[in-house]
Amino acid sequence: MTFVNTIPENENRPELDKENAKVIVNNFLNSLNYNLDNFEERDYSTNKVQNRVDHTFRFKLKDSKIDSKYGEAYPVIRVDVQGDRIGLFNYYLFVPEEFEREINQSLSAGSLLTILSTLATVFIIILAFIFLVKAFINKKANWKPYLYLSLLTFVIILISQLNDYNVLKSVYTTDIPFAVYIAIGLIGAILLTIILASPIFIAGVAGEYVSNLVWKDKFTSSFKNIPKAILRGYLIAFASFSYISLIYLIGVKYLGLWSMSMFSTNYSFLVSFIPILSATVILAVIWAPFAEEIVFRLFGISIFKKYFKSTLVAVIIAALIWAVAHSDYPVFPFYFRAIELLIGGIFWGYLFIRYGLSTLIASHYVYNASIMAISMILIGKPVFIISGVVLFLFPLFLIPIINLIKKKE
Repeated sequence: MTFVNTIPENENRPELDKENAKVIVNNFLNSLNYNLDNFEERDYSTNKVQNRVDHTFRFKLKDSKIDSKYGEAYPVIRVDVQGDRIGLFNYYLFVPEEFEREINQSLSAGSLLTILSTLATVFIIILAFIFLVKAFINKKANWKPYLYLSLLTFVIILISQLNDYNVLKSVYTTDIPFAVYIAIGLIGAILLTIILASPIFIAGVAGEYVSNLVWKDKFTSSFKNIPKAILRGYLIAFASFSYISLIYLIGVKYLGLWSMSMFSTNYSFLVSFIPILSATVILAVIWAPFAEEIVFRLFGISIFKKYFKSTLVAVIIAALIWAVAHSDYPVFPFYFRAIELLIGGIFWGYLFIRYGLSTLIASHYVYNASIMAISMILIGKPVFIISGVVLFLFPLFLIPIINLIKKKE
């Protein structure tokens, strides 16, 4: 848990001594329901800056040490007082340096695998662009559904980033004018959204073109029978949770599997104007299902099938590239997520061939939405409980709307 409040050094602030600064720390911690009596001072330092004195306190939680082969670990609270205001608060687990070095080495290996997967993904998208051009040249490009889908994704992601205005404002450091900072953030958000939405159109059109060459028009109606696809998606997502639970139990027992908490920005929806439209949520439940299933399943499996002639080989290669892309998650051993998702990716590749693209997108949505919904519901506040329930049930709300549209047609 971290809080940062940057105060300019040239801003005049009282020069407090240690005891008066500690009073401010104690009042601040009380406001967060931390009792300083449960902690003991670990270390203290002070620093004279331009127009104030800064104090840094670190407190160790009493009777909380964790013994390991690396040495002792224990919870620590750090609080910085800048003049007479809180500048930083951080509650973290102190770990021995040897353990931290070992973790960083493992994470770097996972990052390397992710980079290799990213390069492979870029190659796939370039290949998709080539076949996109071929589809238009041969006048066999079914481009409208994927254009609408990419535009819809663009709009939703951009709205989600605007919805996270409070997140952007919270990391403003006052080094540049606020209007310039917001303008840079807005331009960056637009460029990022274009980058994220483009592969949906490119790989979508190319994927349907190549899949029709390989499987003789089997996936032409990728977005028909959506109500059935949604219901299948829920069933597949629930089955996927059972698979994940089983493989993690095996990993814990035989591979010493363990994981660290994800970075706190996963909970940025806490300060968003509308929780379910937080960028963290939208990227997980909208962008990932559309982009990943279209790039790796619709186009990936189809193009590898075209060149390797084997459906099994095509499914395995596409699943491997997709799986390795998740190797930078803080799950140890670092290669475990690749194994977990490779097996899952092969299964989902079979489901793609059996049921088509819509079912896979629906199941991917439900799976990711379930994780986000649980995080929201566990917070316990009505707004987040309602948001989590709506997020999880949203595809079901679409079924009667789609059926009504079909009936009118």
